Amino acid sequence: MNAFVIGAGMSATAKYPLTRNLFREVDEFVNTWVTDDLKRRWAAFKGWLEKGSNFPVAQAWREKNIEYILTAMDLYLVLKEAIEKGMLEGSPLAAETWNRKGNMLEDISEHRSVVSKVLNKYFEFRHWQDAKPDFSSRRETIRRFCRDKLKRGDVIVTFNYDSTLERTLREDKRWQPWDGFGFDVQPESPFDDKERQKDKPSEVRILHLHGSVGWKVVSSGSVSLSNPFLSWLGEDSHDANWTPGPSEPVLIEPSFLKRFESDVVLEVWHMAARELHTADEVYVLGYSLPDADSAAAVLLITTCREKATKGGVVVVNRSNSVLLRFEKILPGCKRLQKTLEEWTEGDV
Repeated sequence: MNAFVIGAGMSATAKYPLTRNLFREVDEFVNTWVTDDLKRRWAAFKGWLEKGSNFPVAQAWREKNIEYILTAMDLYLVLKEAIEKGMLEGSPLAAETWNRKGNMLEDISEHRSVVSKVLNKYFEFRHWQDAKPDFSSRRETIRRFCRDKLKRGDVIVTFNYDSTLERTLREDKRWQPWDGFGFDVQPESPFDDKERQKDKPSEVRILHLHGSVGWKVVSSGSVSLSNPFLSWLGEDSHDANWTPGPSEPVLIEPSFLKRFESDVVLEVWHMAARELHTADEVYVLGYSLPDADSAAAVLLITTCREKATKGGVVVVNRSNSVLLRFEKILPGCKRLQKTLEEWTEGDV
C-alpha cells in the first residue's frame, strides 16, 4: 500500500487557486455570484481590513494572503476568550478591558464568521462548477494520477477542501462517498439503502485532514454529506431539495491558529498517522508544507522520518526551496524537481 500526501498544487492543476491567491479568488466570487446580505457583510469585513488598525491587520490586507488575514483575526479572538474568562473569574482588569474593547472584539468575531461562511460557499460553488461537462477537461492531470499512480488499497492524505479527486475516482467507479472518506457517513436526508448497496466498496480512501466541501457536522457530532454535494457528485437517488436540520460545515481554515474541534476530523488524523506509518512508500505531491501547517509537519516527522532515511518518501515539487524544506524534516527523502503534470506523465 502506498500513501499520497496531497496539497493545493494538485488542485491547482484543475484551476483551483493556491493559498496565496485564495483571498483574491474568493473576493471575485463574492462580487460576481453573491447577491444576498452576505455580500454586504463581506464588504464590511473588507472595510475593516482596509482601515488597518494595527500592523498585523494592515500587513495581512496588503499581502491579500488569507492565512495572514485569518491569523490576525484569530489572535484577536484568542484575546477575546481570555478577557471573557477573566470576567467570569471576576477580574477587574478584564472587565475594564471589555468596556474599552468589547465592541471591537464583537465586530471582529462577526467578521470572522462571515469569512467562514464565504469560504464554504466558495468551495460549494466550485464543486457545482466541477459537475459541468465543460469543466471536465481541467482534470486531465488528476485523471492521469488516479489512473496510472493509484492502486487498489492506496490512501490519499489531503489538506485540500475540494472534491476533484473524489469526482475523478467516482467516474471510474473506484470510489463512493459512503465509505471513501475513511469513516461511515450519512446523507442529510433519508436515503434508500438499496441504492447504496449497489455501490462497490471504495478502492481508495481519501482522508481530508482539514475537512471537506459537503461535510456537515450535526448535533450528534457525526458528519453527514450535504444534499447539494451528493447531487453535484452525481448521486441522484436522494432528494437534493430536502431541508436538513441544524448543521455546520467542517472546514479547518488556513490560519496559523487551527482548531481541531470535530471528533471526526481527529479520527481522520489518527487514521492518517496509521496509514503513513505503515505505507510501503509515501509520495508528497503539490504540497509545500506552509508555515501554518505545523501540525502537518509533526505528523510527517513522527510517521515518515525513518521511512525517508530508507528512500521510502518521494517529494514531487517544482520549487527547490520546498524540496529543501522537506529534506530538512525528512532527511534522505527522494526529491523530484518536477511539475505534477510532468510527474503524472512519467513512471512512478
